[in-house]
Amino acid sequence: MYIVHFEYDPEKEKAIEMPVCDLCQTAMAVCYCITEETNLCYECDSKHHSKMGKLIAKHKRVHISDVNSLLVALYL
Repeated sequence: MYIVHFEYDPEKEKAIEMPVCDLCQTAMAVCYCITEETNLCYECDSKHHSKMGKLIAKHKRVHISDVNSLLVALYL
C-alpha cells in the first residue's frame, strides 16, 4: 500500500500558465523566439532583437499564447 500526498500551490500554477522571460528571469514572457527557443518579455525582446543586428532582427517570434499550438504543429 502506498500513501500519496499532493499539495496545491496557486503560485506555482500561475508560473506554469505564464512563463518567465528566459533572459531577465523576472518579467512574464510575452513572446517566444522560435529560432532561439527562448521565452522573452517585451523589454528583453525589444533590446535583444532590435539592437543586436539585422540577422537577429529576422528571428521568427510568436506571441506566447501561440506557442503550444505551434510546437504541436512542428513536432507532429
